[in-house]
Amino acid sequence: MQLITAEQARSFDSCLINDLRIPSAALMRRASAAVAAVCLDKLDELFEGTGAARLRVLALCGAGNNGGDGFGTAAEILRQSVTRGYELETAALAVGDLRRQTAEAREMAETFALFGGRTYSAAERTGDAEELIARADIIIDAVFGVGLSRPVDADAARIFGLVNSSGAFVVACDIPSGVASDTGKVLGAAIRADVTVTFTRPKLGCYLSPGAALCGRIIAAPIAPEPLAERFFSGGRTAYVNARPVIARRARDSHKGEHGRVSIIAGSVGLSGAAIFAMRAASAAGAGLVYAYVPEGLYGIVAAAADGEIVAPYAEIDCARIFERSDAVLVGPGLGLSDGAKNIVAELLRLSREAENPPPLILDADALTIAAESPDMLCGTKNVVLTPHDGEFARLVNADPNNTGYDFPDGRLAAASGFVGKYGVAVVLKGFRTLICAPEESAAVNTTGSPAMAKGGSGDVLAGMLAGLSAQARRGGLPLSGEVNAAVYLHGLAGERAAAERGEYSVSPLHIIDCISKAILLCTEDVDDTVSENTGSKADCGYLRYRGGGVSFFLPGAGECK
Repeated sequence: MQLITAEQARSFDSCLINDLRIPSAALMRRASAAVAAVCLDKLDELFEGTGAARLRVLALCGAGNNGGDGFGTAAEILRQSVTRGYELETAALAVGDLRRQTAEAREMAETFALFGGRTYSAAERTGDAEELIARADIIIDAVFGVGLSRPVDADAARIFGLVNSSGAFVVACDIPSGVASDTGKVLGAAIRADVTVTFTRPKLGCYLSPGAALCGRIIAAPIAPEPLAERFFSGGRTAYVNARPVIARRARDSHKGEHGRVSIIAGSVGLSGAAIFAMRAASAAGAGLVYAYVPEGLYGIVAAAADGEIVAPYAEIDCARIFERSDAVLVGPGLGLSDGAKNIVAELLRLSREAENPPPLILDADALTIAAESPDMLCGTKNVVLTPHDGEFARLVNADPNNTGYDFPDGRLAAASGFVGKYGVAVVLKGFRTLICAPEESAAVNTTGSPAMAKGGSGDVLAGMLAGLSAQARRGGLPLSGEVNAAVYLHGLAGERAAAERGEYSVSPLHIIDCISKAILLCTEDVDDTVSENTGSKADCGYLRYRGGGVSFFLPGAGECK
């Protein structure tokens, strides 16, 4: 699904109004009709489910065009309630100075009044606002749209707090008020919606954390013919939600050597579980051979947990030999921060820098902390993937790691993409709505996953899956970027399956690993011409084909280290 910025939304509206001569009020009526349709569906459900004789709808309307959408929605609900035989009490609550209304918004407000709707002012009589919100069954959020760029004032924040604690069903117009359209940041306070009806295309802030958690179900409603929108956005800077991967069935005569050799360097005293989770996940993701290199003191523990993986103890490790014989290398889970660990990470990065076509190198957990001590060691490397959570990424970009909010000034996506542009590495920024950014490729916002995955070890599983899928991609001659996107999608899908079976509280990393096979099965298809451009050979079977798009406009370039 394509995502757009606030500026792109404004440009498209301008094209429709100024170039195609479509009246702004006509566009507003189409937007209002889309929001009203969602509200009316909910009213059908409420009237049938509760048997209520009368229900109450409240539109919160700002002074701008977003407020006009709210008035237009309330007017359309009143109009249709007559034909449906509904007895509704419908009101509008002005949040802001309506003397600053746009002409189109004023037209919608007048239409609402003609249908018998009454407008109250939140500023003039605060008691009215509290009572209206407390009694509402459905609230339409049309206070601020995509143009909001500064923190909301205290009066609006108070209203938002009342809405969020009201228990009403909340429908947001375009984006929940208080959420920054391009970054997903909450500008002081924001409304939590059950449904967000976004116009033409979802805005970036609908899918970027933390604002994404406030949007509820997202419905994209066209306000212009779709072919026109497709043409308008196809040549510009666009973004996409991470797409479902398509996995081909394997050739009947394939063997383990054709499905990739993964080497994992992980574990230290007290942290054997990280190595176990990573190696088991790499196998579950389909790697043909998985080698786990662990310190001698962990050999017995890790070897006992192996399920077909080859566990090798080391006192000193030959990184060059491992690098040469591997299709993907993962370093970091539970590795520790000893001088030996630092030497391993530095040597692997040197090899990645000097090799002509190095295998994918995934840096996770402690390897990221080591890299953060001197990020310039990433310069000039090739096929390197970093998998930080926000705290680890804050250290990498020299942000304040003691700030638990990790408030990247321009948002998580811009920060990750800027890092990619500087160092030429791929970044998987983990969290709610994990972000995937790669040099000279597209970035994507992932939507799979579950709160059940908020548990130590889940990241080790993802790292192992990345290694397993990346090894298969390299063996099959496919680009790395698609496998990274796919690993993130499948990891989240496996977590969802585990949560469905065990609930959100009791899922462990091993449960997620057990569900990797189920996630892959859900995405497996027979090979055909729509999946591969090179069908007909044995290499076309058994490797993932990625379909999707990404964010290109945040990437300033690849590897611009100074």
